Amino acid sequence: MMKLVKPIAVRVTRGAWYQTWRLVSLDGSTLDVADEKVNEDAFSRPGASRGTGAYPQIHFVSLVENATTCCSAARWRAAGLAKSRWPRRCSRI
Repeated sequence: MMKLVKPIAVRVTRGAWYQTWRLVSLDGSTLDVADEKVNEDAFSRPGASRGTGAYPQIHFVSLVENATTCCSAARWRAAGLAKSRWPRRCSRI
């Protein structure tokens, strides 16, 4: 995985630290992607009460610095992948 950003808080950044620990939060969400064949093949559509959802979707989790709200790491998966493997992948952020 390529690193694009890194934590940016310095020691004097207010609210960024508790003693020697950097304060971060893990958050996740779901995003609709463009309704195109290539996206449907890559990400799949979620299930719905009458078949499948309107758009392909991805699920993601990100690690965010609390004081700066800088996203320093993220993992994503297609909406159709097995959820049983997801926690292990997320633990390596």
